Amino acid sequence: MTTLDWAIVAGLNLLVFGFAAWRARQTRTGEEWFVGGRALPFWVVGLSMFATSADGGEYVSVNGQTYEYGIAIIAGLMLGAVVGAIVSSFWVAPRMYRAGHFTNTEYLETRYGPAARVVSVLVQLQYRSSVVGTIAVSLHLVLTMAMDVPPATAWAVVLALALATAAYAAWGGLKTVAATDVLLSAIMVTGMVVMWVVMWQKVGGWDGMERLLHEQAAGRPPARAGEPSDRVLHPVVVLLGMVFVVTGYFVSNHAQTMKMFGVRSVWDMKMGALLAGGLIAMGFLLGGTLGALAREMYPTLERADHIYPTLLKAILMPGLLGLVVAGLLAASISTFEGIGTAMAALFTRDLYQRVLVRDATESHYLKVTRVATLGVVALSFVYVPFILADKTMVNFFISITSVFVTPLTVVYLMGMYTRVNRRSWIAGMIAGATYGIARIICTKYYPDLLPQWLADSYVAYLWAAGITTAAMILASCAWGWETKAEELAQHDVRESPFGKHVPGWAQPGIWAVTLLAAMLLIIALVMW
Repeated sequence: MTTLDWAIVAGLNLLVFGFAAWRARQTRTGEEWFVGGRALPFWVVGLSMFATSADGGEYVSVNGQTYEYGIAIIAGLMLGAVVGAIVSSFWVAPRMYRAGHFTNTEYLETRYGPAARVVSVLVQLQYRSSVVGTIAVSLHLVLTMAMDVPPATAWAVVLALALATAAYAAWGGLKTVAATDVLLSAIMVTGMVVMWVVMWQKVGGWDGMERLLHEQAAGRPPARAGEPSDRVLHPVVVLLGMVFVVTGYFVSNHAQTMKMFGVRSVWDMKMGALLAGGLIAMGFLLGGTLGALAREMYPTLERADHIYPTLLKAILMPGLLGLVVAGLLAASISTFEGIGTAMAALFTRDLYQRVLVRDATESHYLKVTRVATLGVVALSFVYVPFILADKTMVNFFISITSVFVTPLTVVYLMGMYTRVNRRSWIAGMIAGATYGIARIICTKYYPDLLPQWLADSYVAYLWAAGITTAAMILASCAWGWETKAEELAQHDVRESPFGKHVPGWAQPGIWAVTLLAAMLLIIALVMW
């Protein structure tokens, strides 16, 4: 890192923190903190959802995964980003928004009872806080490998950055986070495009990239031809597994539904989510293919997750390195703030206010939420040793998400679109989680006990979903189905900024179909 690189990194980050501090001073009410005053336009929501999703850990971990398994591994992530955005914004989040919910767990109490609400909070706290741990590890790798920062100093920098981000997010809430994410998105996209263009030139332009991608798609990694694969499942199974987990990310993850609850209208919710889904998918395509392309350059890395920081140091000239690192830090900052505020909102409204301290003042709950934001980010570092012990960061994430998050996603969807018994969620969560825990124990300690089609990390999502669904259906048959569809209270919300008649060019359904078709075409032409 040259002086120019450090100046770029420091300058852009000071700009971000200065802007965030200025915006945080404008947040005064609980509604502004939790849902941005329900006044955010679609493009702000879309960019904020994209910024929260494209975290710094993703830059490192996804490239580690494509380095290890090839480019096809991100096809499910790309398709899942679009499918998840559509499912959540068209069929799940609008019902909660019209009911006036502040968090997505409030719905579960309406449908299943207070225990379901509490369990959802605990699952989400575990699920999303682990992501902050992967970001911390990723930043540490970049600081030590690409920027030559001593390891102990690097950990101190990572912790300081996380807490500084949590501090302004704690003060300003969603209103500040969404506005800051617009700036962070611009920095992230710039860094991502710069890195991709440099890599494109490094591998020989379109001809070189086409050769490498075709080799990847054919399952013949350039430097590892003949190496036995540990993934024998049909690619469609892996694709469907990844689509389901990313869909669950949009449905049962309040870090994203919190952004959608802040919109000024239902139309903005749908269009914002579609914008986010498209940007996230393109982020996977541009940012996640680097690992696959780099296998020919660095065939014998000790750990696959090292490929991204290795590339940063090897192929970027002074100035560009600082710009790309600034983009990586921007991605990390946006996720620190997004997860911190969302999980703090769940803790305060769904645990502290609902169970522990009722009927306190709004200012009291706001203070608790701000402290909780700092606590969530700080406690997330507990996951760091476990992440470092796994083969890749994505492997760690996949292993823990299929245990509770997939069953929870099924609970949301079954509750909204079937008449399953109010107690059936207990049977579903127990059955799905039991399978997930048993699979992890068997694959770790008894690897020959389960066949590949039952033990593989990617197929685990489909098994967890199927087992949870079956358990809820069987429980409803035994305990009785609900006699009428669950009804949510309806609040007066704005459906569209256009009034009663939305122009044809602005119809969210048309944009959804177009985006889905484009994604399928890209996957078929580039990755299949």
